[in-house]
Amino acid sequence: MDIIFVRNTLLWFFVVGFFFFPQLQTVIIAACFLTLLVDRSYYKQVGKVLKNKLGVAMIGYFLILTISLVYSQNLPEGLRTLETKFSFFVFPFFLPILLENSTNQKKLLPILLYSGLAYIVVSFIDAGIHYQSTQSLTSFFYTELGVGFFKEGSFVHPAYASFFYNILIAYVGLNLIKNQLSFTRKLISAFLLGLMALFIFMLSSKFGILALAVNSCLLLLFYIKESKQVTRAILVFLLGTFSGVIVITQTPLKQRFEAAFSAMTNGNGKYSSSQTRLDVWSVTTEIIGENPLFGVGIGDIRDELLNKYNEKGYLLYSERGYDSHQEFLQTWAASGVPGIGLLLILFFLMFQKARQTNNFLLTIFSILFLLFGMVESMLERQAGVVFFVFFGMLLYSFTSIKAKS
Repeated sequence: MDIIFVRNTLLWFFVVGFFFFPQLQTVIIAACFLTLLVDRSYYKQVGKVLKNKLGVAMIGYFLILTISLVYSQNLPEGLRTLETKFSFFVFPFFLPILLENSTNQKKLLPILLYSGLAYIVVSFIDAGIHYQSTQSLTSFFYTELGVGFFKEGSFVHPAYASFFYNILIAYVGLNLIKNQLSFTRKLISAFLLGLMALFIFMLSSKFGILALAVNSCLLLLFYIKESKQVTRAILVFLLGTFSGVIVITQTPLKQRFEAAFSAMTNGNGKYSSSQTRLDVWSVTTEIIGENPLFGVGIGDIRDELLNKYNEKGYLLYSERGYDSHQEFLQTWAASGVPGIGLLLILFFLMFQKARQTNNFLLTIFSILFLLFGMVESMLERQAGVVFFVFFGMLLYSFTSIKAKS
């Protein structure tokens, strides 16, 4: 059997794994890398790794985190963090070569789309069965929605899921805008956009919904730029806004947004996910103020946070072991100026490449990940790290949305 076919198949299964078997992704990608190592042609192309600026920056980011382990007291915790972020070091050594394959460039995002759509169908079926026994609408929202992977657990959170679907919405939307599709395909694309948007609402990640609003505005701006149809874009915006308001006000989402608004305006100290973020951001800022240059080390950041929680009486946060819920604060507190500097360089390189290649999908990917990083520690879980590294490098490697001639 052709080793290239085996390698590509493993890569496609790896993408499917984001939705259906994430625990196997490490094994799958390791096998994929192994097929490359036994291929003599790989060693003739290894120089391409050094030409990929984003990959080199990712390796540098991982090495900075590794250095911060030297002045950490809690080595086991630091090693666990390095294991979570190991994709930053390994993926850049082979992805630039794999992603040059035109077959992979054409198929990986469609495979992610089909997997995501299949997951929605399975989730709705599971929720419907659950609803029959409970007669509760919560079966279709938040942690009750999903089969394993999107539920609260050790691997991923609904916020990550909503990010995946935001990227897929951008992918389908850009194809709809830039390519001359038949009327039937336009209807199918519009239906898929509505279905994925609805699923994001049902996942109930508040920032996922806000990111959807940002994503929609970016797509509409791009549509206006391409078609000059301002009136039509405004009508779509108003329709989308009206639909979103209806979903929020007539479902269990209403209570979540009311709690968020109360926390942001009153600061009344009542427990909510929004109040939690305000509290842990304040604590993390204190840690940065005490260790601004090099941070406390990736091994000790969690211990420092827990100590601060206990000092301030945030016993629930300490009990649940909350991180900073903000990737940039978390990185700065853990690895100091070098760590936050390399992380920002990653985003700079992606924005720069997006501008140079007119790759609007990479622009949206970078903006949304930047925004998500403002309210979630997106790179503190393997789900976030693997998705960011893999699809960041994929979109960095080529202009994925092209108009048909």
